[in-house]
Amino acid sequence: MRTGLCQASNAGSTFFPARDNASLDTISLLVVGLGALALMLVVALPAWVAWFIACRSRMPVEARRSFILACLLLTFGFVTLAGGLFLPLDLAAIYLAPQWSVDGHMRTANAILVLAEYGSDIACLATGLLASIIVPLKLRCAWPRILVAARGGK
Repeated sequence: MRTGLCQASNAGSTFFPARDNASLDTISLLVVGLGALALMLVVALPAWVAWFIACRSRMPVEARRSFILACLLLTFGFVTLAGGLFLPLDLAAIYLAPQWSVDGHMRTANAILVLAEYGSDIACLATGLLASIIVPLKLRCAWPRILVAARGGK
């Protein structure tokens, strides 16, 4: 016997229509599969861009793997920094915006809520897209010198 959310979702409502079986139909499965593939491609974009730039430049073959790894780490570090900059805004949306709404400052509270809801997502996506292109382009010329200095050579 099923209980909990499964039982409630099969009961039918305006949001979840009743279904005879719990399996996904072909179209839903295709949409979920294409969405997962698109998500993996977007997350792997910094690796693809760094790999393309490393292969197109005159970088030695042994330096390409470390170049791609460094570009990935720097890109995801910039994305994490951009997301971290929005933490005070998220905290304001949780703790301050409800009180501002009660106090009559509806425009300020709504602006904070909208910025907290969409601002960090848009900023992280834009930072990721920009950093995945800018970081490899700026790092490609200096990478062989960085490797020599890191290995302690001349």
